[in-house]
Amino acid sequence: MTTISAETTILLLEDVKTFRKLMIKDLRKMGIIGKIYEATDLSEAFSLCASKSFDFIISDWKLPDGTGYDFLINVKNNEKLSNLPFVMFTTIDDVEHMLKAIEAGANEFIVKPWLYDDLVKKLNYSWQKQIG
Repeated sequence: MTTISAETTILLLEDVKTFRKLMIKDLRKMGIIGKIYEATDLSEAFSLCASKSFDFIISDWKLPDGTGYDFLINVKNNEKLSNLPFVMFTTIDDVEHMLKAIEAGANEFIVKPWLYDDLVKKLNYSWQKQIG
C-alpha cells in the first residue's frame, strides 16, 4: 500500500479547534512532518489556496461561512487544485452527504469522531487513489 509522503503539505479546513488539534496530532503520529496549514473558514481556505501549494486537503463539511462541499466544488473546478487528494470529514453520519461528496470528487469521507486506524487507511487510500 502506498503511504502518504512524510513531506506532504496539507490544508486542514476545520472551524473547531479541538478537531484541528486532534487531526494534526494523528497526522504527526502517521509520520507526516510536512507543513499543515490551518483554515477555520472558507474565506481563509480560499486565501491559502491562492498563496500556497498543497499536496492534500482535509475539509470539514459544516463551516461558519458555508460548507466544505462548496469548497470541494471550488477545488475540483480549479485547475491548480483539482488533482489533489481531498478528504471530507464531518459529524454528519449520513449516506446522502457521503455520496454527494464522493460524486463531487472527494476521495474519502470520514465521520467524526474517527478512529486512528480508520483515518490512516482512508488517508492512505486517498493518496494512492489520487497519485496512482
